[in-house]
Order: sequence, then structure tokens, then C-alpha cells
Amino acid sequence: MTGIILLDELKKRFFDYVDDFYSDSDKDNQPIQLKRDHTRRVCRNARMLANKLKISEHEAVLAEVMALFHDIGRFKQYQVYQTFKDADSENHAALSVSEIKTHSLLDGLAQDEIELVLRAIEYHNALKIPDHVKGRERFFMQLLRDADKLDIWKVFGEYCELQTKSSTDSVSLGLSDNNHYSDLALKAVCERKIVQMPDLKTLNDFKLLQISWVYDLNFVPTMEAMMEKGYIERLYAFLPQTREIEEAFDRVYQYAEWVVSSDYGAAVGP
Repeated sequence: MTGIILLDELKKRFFDYVDDFYSDSDKDNQPIQLKRDHTRRVCRNARMLANKLKISEHEAVLAEVMALFHDIGRFKQYQVYQTFKDADSENHAALSVSEIKTHSLLDGLAQDEIELVLRAIEYHNALKIPDHVKGRERFFMQLLRDADKLDIWKVFGEYCELQTKSSTDSVSLGLSDNNHYSDLALKAVCERKIVQMPDLKTLNDFKLLQISWVYDLNFVPTMEAMMEKGYIERLYAFLPQTREIEEAFDRVYQYAEWVVSSDYGAAVGP
């Protein structure tokens, strides 16, 4: 099987797998639906980036397959632990790889393609891609990470706009929603570094982490999409309007504008 025929079959496997996690509880179904919808949009993002980067149709299908299964471990994670917070449960990327293997969800792909998909999924949530990963493997890891970030920004921005929120909400990772933010998170943004998950103390720190993802984008089309949708401005609007937050945001946005306006090619690079 190749191309759209294979992709349709893999999508059927994905949705059949997910359907088994729905229950009679609206409370438990909401997080399942959240991740189901997230997956569909990440697939669209992956296809958009594949088209912008002008890769072959076969490679574009592979990118969609990675997007389709990248978070499949989330469903078991929530069922077992009632959280999407990896630190309080399991690494969801590793769990995704395990579930794919256990249920033979990639049957039909060549063995080298299965290994490529699994490697991209394994590293989609890592702080960084290991330096030794090069070439085609690195490219697909970068594409999946970018496609995922675009939708996480969308989901989290919409969450911030809600009038009522709960500290136990699956989007907030249980972080307290107050006016505080940590010096470590702010310092990382100012130094063009990625805020680290263990440093998150409040929801504002999570917003700063997502703003810092701008420095981890890999392709100019991703940066263009982020700016067109106004994802970073939306997060900034829901942070305390202090001078130091404003300065940090300005640094991030200047970097993004420079990447998009400069003759920088397809990849953003380090």
C-alpha cells in the first residue's frame, strides 16, 4: 500500500483505537476529544509544511503518518493517570511508540519507514533533537515538532481566552493560575533559550515556555504561520504587563520578524 490508500487505512486504525477510550463520563471524554482534535489539526499542519517545503508526495504522506500517531500515547496516559503531565505519569512520546508497536499500527509501511516514523515520534517532545541526528531523519523530526507547536499554540491560546478555568484542566497541566511568573522562565526567554518543564511553577511560566518555542522553530513557513495567526501576541496579552515581560516579548518578536524578513532559506537553523 502506498500514498492515500495507506494513509486512509492508517487513519481508520487511529480512530478505531481512539474510540475505545470514550466512556459514559463527559468529564473523561473531554480530554480524549481534545487530543483527537489536536491530532487532526497537527496532520493538517504537517501537510501544510510539507507543501510549503515542496517535498515529494510520498514524503508528505510520511509526515502525515508521523503527525497522526505522534500523540497516540496520550489516550492511555489519561486513562491510567488522569493527567497529560508527563512528570506525574509517563513520557507520552515513549508511550506513543510503545502503543504503536503493541497494536502494530504501522503495518503496511516498509521497515525503514516504520523506524523513521517511530524516531520522529520519540523525539517530538524532547527539549532538543540530539546533535548526532542528521539528514532525512532530522528533517522529519523538525517538521513534526513544528506542526505540533502550531496547534498547541492554538489550543492554549483558546484556553487562555476562556472566562472560567480549572487548575485541574487537562490543558493547564494543573498549574496555578495567578499573577506570578518565575525568574528562571523569564531569564530563559531573554537569553533565547527554551524554558524547561521542571522550572514551571505557574500558568504564566507555561505561557513563557510556549513563547520561548519561537527559538525552537525549524522552518520559515512555520514562523510565518505563527505570526499570521498571532499566536505569540495572544499569549503575551495574557501575561502580566510588566516592563520585563514586555522586553522579553520584544526580543522574541524581533527574532521572529528577522527570520521571516531575512533571506534565510527554508530552515531556521540553530
